[in-house]
Amino acid sequence: MENAGSLPVEVLSFFQRIDGVYASLTTKQAAIADHLGSQYRKAVFYTLADAAAATGASEASVIRFARMLGYDGFSAMQDAMRAYVAESMRSTVDRFQSMATSPDGPAAGWERLIDQSVRTLQGLPYLVAAASVKEFARTIGSYSSVAIVGFESTAGFAEYLAYYLSRAGFAVETISEKTGNLFPYVRKAGAGTLVISVMVARYPRMAIDFCRACRERGATLAVVSDTADHPLVQDVAFQFSVATRRSGAMNLEIQVALFAALQMIILEAGMCDVKKTKAALAELEEYDTDFRVFS
Repeated sequence: MENAGSLPVEVLSFFQRIDGVYASLTTKQAAIADHLGSQYRKAVFYTLADAAAATGASEASVIRFARMLGYDGFSAMQDAMRAYVAESMRSTVDRFQSMATSPDGPAAGWERLIDQSVRTLQGLPYLVAAASVKEFARTIGSYSSVAIVGFESTAGFAEYLAYYLSRAGFAVETISEKTGNLFPYVRKAGAGTLVISVMVARYPRMAIDFCRACRERGATLAVVSDTADHPLVQDVAFQFSVATRRSGAMNLEIQVALFAALQMIILEAGMCDVKKTKAALAELEEYDTDFRVFS
């Protein structure tokens, strides 16, 4: 896989260009980068004066920032941001149709699909900051119980997260449509409960109602979702969004990013208490010795 530094500048996304220069930015330039990087869906409508006011910089500073990224000026940078938004809003169906009708044949479509997923992963650190994941992971061990919620298309993600957190020694259970009666789990919820909900559109009502009921009983709610535009956004203590737009269909890039975000949480949680993680894994090996779980 090529990294951002090895790609021609003309094919780099707006985010990749920022990543390439971020370490060398001044405080003022970093403020411009941070604002435009997090608010770019709004920034596509900015005038130059709007951009300067929003970032606390002069118009000349915004123009210099755009040129430092390799654009001719503010308008060219904004065009690139608009192109990124337009591409991210295309549905999975649109993408499959474009692959099917590609003059280069199915192979080119396959390569394009891989390329889009790679680009999504490269942009993921801008949406799910490593420091935020680490801060969240450090709290998991302080709860007496952890409920991982996943309904419909995210049930498998919830089971995956629950499995690996349990292997690291955390008291975890999965809540999905297969759970059946959810009220006993709601009644158990309290200040010592952490609820982690894995959500993508269309956001099943049962999952939303369960999370809110637990939250009302004092549980802490964390959400790993496609975007922050979901019904529980006002209830969360921790929020991890893997994309900037909402997808109404199965979007392959979002699924890849969601999986990567969960993996980050698992790794950070396991590293918070290495001794406990090692002890839990050693217990699993002893269990395997006795019962031959693995071949």
